[in-house]
Amino acid sequence: MFRAAPPSQAKLAAAASLLETATPDRVDTELAALRARTLAVLAARDLVASPPARGYLVPIACSADRAIADHGVVTIPFGVFGGEPGGWSFASALSLAGAP
Repeated sequence: MFRAAPPSQAKLAAAASLLETATPDRVDTELAALRARTLAVLAARDLVASPPARGYLVPIACSADRAIADHGVVTIPFGVFGGEPGGWSFASALSLAGAP
């Protein structure tokens, strides 16, 4: 479902700038910062995460149902990727990109 509100013009300008100037090293640097921020948020909510070396998905030793019910964190169920549902889920580091 799409939001009814239009996107922030400042965020659109930042995205356009990134697309024009993005290099693999810059993307890696930005993702590393987002992963670190995500890991800090998860730790503050008592969620055990396995820090990935690359990418934007952070594995969490908690089901998506428990993550939202017990910790107030929305995650992606492991089953979405073909895994056994239940014990693991993923947090997206990208979801924090616009957070204050």
